[in-house]
Amino acid sequence: MAKHIPWTPDDDKYLANNWDQKLVRDLETDLGRTKGSILRRARALGLAKKSEWSFEDEEFIRHLLPEYGVEYCARHLKRSMESVRVKAKRMGIRISSKYHNDYTQEEDALLRVISKLPSLTFAQAAHILGRSPEGMRKRAKSLGMPTKADYLTASDLLREKSSLGILTSGELELLETLS
Repeated sequence: MAKHIPWTPDDDKYLANNWDQKLVRDLETDLGRTKGSILRRARALGLAKKSEWSFEDEEFIRHLLPEYGVEYCARHLKRSMESVRVKAKRMGIRISSKYHNDYTQEEDALLRVISKLPSLTFAQAAHILGRSPEGMRKRAKSLGMPTKADYLTASDLLREKSSLGILTSGELELLETLS
């Protein structure tokens, strides 16, 4: 059985400040807690409400979500982004978002650099690129990249950044001294 970890005032504050901004799966990573734990706490804090969707709510989603997006609808309806996504899916509304678009060459290049940084998780990288962590892992795998961060030396990282043309002048000088 999992160990119960009490919620701290800082945890509560983080949850309250990010409830309407982030997906539950991102909050899981950020807080190191399960989905169930986060949902129970959000309900206890009055952030998440198990309320019925009104006809007006559904019409709002039907007409405004495609143009204005999930975040706008969630804020207006005072619901989580995840609940709006689930409701839209159940209504048969396809959510056009960056999560479902092809990766650009720039994103692939950044993913190559990010995947080699030992201190960066896929969840953090996904946040940087506006992608899902699972999508990032799948993309890394499809590119033949490791799905866990490999540790690099500073010179390896600088060479990688150099090949992408994203070195600062200070990093360029450092690379020249290491070569």
